[in-house]
Amino acid sequence: MKDSFRRRSRLLVFAVLATVVTVIVQAQVAPERKRVSVEAFDYTAARTSVKQVFGTDQNIGLGFQAMLTKRLDMDSKIIVLAGRDSGAQGMTVQSADARLDGDIAVFGHYEEAVTNRGDKSKIVDGVGLIRRAFGELASSMRSEKAVAVVVIHYRLVDPETSEVIAAGEARGDSSRKSSGSHGFMEGYSVGTGLKIDMTSPNFADTAIGEASVECVNKIASALVIQVAKLPARKINVNARVAYISGDSVTINAGADAGVVSGDRFEVVHLISEIRDPKTHEILGLATEKVGEMIINVVKARVATGAFTGSGKPQVSDQAKKL
Repeated sequence: MKDSFRRRSRLLVFAVLATVVTVIVQAQVAPERKRVSVEAFDYTAARTSVKQVFGTDQNIGLGFQAMLTKRLDMDSKIIVLAGRDSGAQGMTVQSADARLDGDIAVFGHYEEAVTNRGDKSKIVDGVGLIRRAFGELASSMRSEKAVAVVVIHYRLVDPETSEVIAAGEARGDSSRKSSGSHGFMEGYSVGTGLKIDMTSPNFADTAIGEASVECVNKIASALVIQVAKLPARKINVNARVAYISGDSVTINAGADAGVVSGDRFEVVHLISEIRDPKTHEILGLATEKVGEMIINVVKARVATGAFTGSGKPQVSDQAKKL
């Protein structure tokens, strides 16, 4: 009986150890998350249609930037950095592994399914082009089966060399039917001068919102595959300890410098400067390692982490990313 109990106990211990080892190994081989800067999209080609759909000029370039940022934030393989034209300050674009930009080719176009003369479907815009293009035929066309269409041409670019890494086109179509471009925002009230929130559920529930979401999802899916193939870019961050509270240390570098949660820093104390005896020029620094810290809170210009080490950190100590 005792031997049987001991045997079962050993098997249980081995099983627990095997599970722990497996978790550790999986954590060690987990791929490094890639940093992508999402830019505002150029919507010059679709500007007229934008006014027709919304009744006012809305910056859908920033809108799609926000939608893609929100969508990519849900992916565990990508860290989204603030791109240019987003209102963010700092060097986030330079610290990215890749930059995403592009142009919105089609927004608010609709497809007429059938005319009462039997003509086949055609894609037209919402600003009366069909009437000018087909003359009298346009008067007899019914728009009861119109659908919203969004087409975006996108590029993945190397932020240092500006080389295009990958490029493609994504198209989204609404399943909702509308009487034309004016009906694409049905259910979403837009006041004069108000900004459309393209990340809101209300926008997604409109015909044009549904087409936009589908288009964004297609870009995100393609981007995840392309970004996974990119080599990780080494980002050097040299900062100083700005604040200490117990084992919590805050440094004077944050998201603007490319710091993200999980980054590991070495903290060293400056002992003295090494100067040339003749010119008194600083040749280097004599330092002593105090310990290390792992970042767990990141803001624009500061980051905070848990400190461990044999020494005691001090304000103005150097913090170098490992």
